[in-house]
Amino acid sequence: MSNIAVRAALPFLASGSLLLALAGCGHAEHPVSATPPSWLDGRADETARAASSSKAGQRAGDTLRGHALEEDGRQEWTVNLDDQHCYVFGGVGETSVQKFALYIWDPHGKRQNSERSGTATAVMEYCPKEPGPHRLQGKVGEGYGHFAVAIYATGGLAKPPPPASMEKLIEQQASSAAPGAVRTHEYFEGSPNADRTDWFATLEAGHCYWFIGAGETGQVKKLSMYLWDSRDKRVTQTFAEGNTAMVGHCPAASGMFRFQAKVESGSGRYKVGVFDKAGGTSP
Repeated sequence: MSNIAVRAALPFLASGSLLLALAGCGHAEHPVSATPPSWLDGRADETARAASSSKAGQRAGDTLRGHALEEDGRQEWTVNLDDQHCYVFGGVGETSVQKFALYIWDPHGKRQNSERSGTATAVMEYCPKEPGPHRLQGKVGEGYGHFAVAIYATGGLAKPPPPASMEKLIEQQASSAAPGAVRTHEYFEGSPNADRTDWFATLEAGHCYWFIGAGETGQVKKLSMYLWDSRDKRVTQTFAEGNTAMVGHCPAASGMFRFQAKVESGSGRYKVGVFDKAGGTSP
């Protein structure tokens, strides 16, 4: 399922020997056997499989192994994960491990999740936001000895639909507020790195106009729209609680009008469409 690469953070024990305690090095070190208990890998697999069973989990990669000679001893591995699955990590320590914990960092080095267990068993779930090499750490909080981690990948993530484009949001607003209205210009786009932009448009008497703005979904939180007449008198304005805003006006006299879109909260790109409905009713 996933290509699990292992990067050891601690040296493995010399074959067939015991590692004795060293004095004067912080936590007291303990003797640890050269090989882990025969049951340890199977227990780690059982733990991860049981935690992922309700989500049809499938085994991903080989068992990861480590050991700690003292309290707070840890081992790190690099695991390559995709962004199409969620993952369950089941970690188990041998009988001399009292508390075990799991941690994971994304490819940018930002910690994404952790599970600090009060027992020798820890289960952690994680759904990557992007694929790539992640840093996984097993840590013995209390005790010492060998530990193992098994990984299961659960069913594919239900990807949310992509956000509607600004143009689509504007067209949806226009079809609802002014059915049959015709867009008079290409979309007006806000100035880069500016939270407000002014434009001008000629409006004709006997027509009704809708000025509809939309900001980038997830970036622009609140948008407002303003309209001034040919004498630079403010005609109308609106403050929206979302990333779309609309004002409408039916001018009594033709002239050059100024309109403005302003990002009140958030930041990002924004556009405005101007729609004309000849002989239309007042917005």
